[in-house]
Amino acid sequence: MPLPDPEPPLSRADLMYLQHSLARQRARAGARVPLTVAVLGVCGADAEGALLLAVCPLPDPEVVAEEGVQRLSITLEGGQTVALTIALSNGHKGEAPAYVIQLAYQDEDHCPPDEGGPR
Repeated sequence: MPLPDPEPPLSRADLMYLQHSLARQRARAGARVPLTVAVLGVCGADAEGALLLAVCPLPDPEVVAEEGVQRLSITLEGGQTVALTIALSNGHKGEAPAYVIQLAYQDEDHCPPDEGGPR
């Protein structure tokens, strides 16, 4: 007698939800921010609602253009790390030039590093 599958197969609705979630996360992984923005706020949420985790001034676009990709890291009071990778988009395909920002969050006490988009 064969052993039952440890988990039932995913339904069509479950698969569509996962595909949508993955697509949304990929789109969020490289957020485009207008060059007119001077400060980036990193927010999260807890049981009480929205929570400001960090505020980070963005470098001048000229600095990013000259020096290349900028990497900034902020260690929060609880020991978690918020890391930003900042690059410039040249505004191809009719888009305005912008910062392209990737965010990674790491809480070494509770989870492995997040290699994807923001939380």
